[in-house]
Amino acid sequence: MAKKTRFFLINTDIVYKNIEDERVLFNSETGQVTVVNETGRFILDQCNGKLSSDQIIEKVIDCYGDVPVATIKKEVGDFLSGILKRKIVRRVTA
Repeated sequence: MAKKTRFFLINTDIVYKNIEDERVLFNSETGQVTVVNETGRFILDQCNGKLSSDQIIEKVIDCYGDVPVATIKKEVGDFLSGILKRKIVRRVTA
């Protein structure tokens, strides 16, 4: 059986507001408030159910090319893990 690709999709229970370069997120399911910076906001915008973690990392590399690739891979991976644990995004398969 072929391995299915897992994509990231923002949780529909998330309500957010952009304030300057940050995004304030409220998860109505958990009651948690999370604030992310401009880069986090960019990553969240990629969580549309159509991109895998590798594809999101490539978009961040394209946008922030002056940062070492190894650093981007680690930081984006850590960020995605964190927002998964907080139930801000979920994984969907295709």
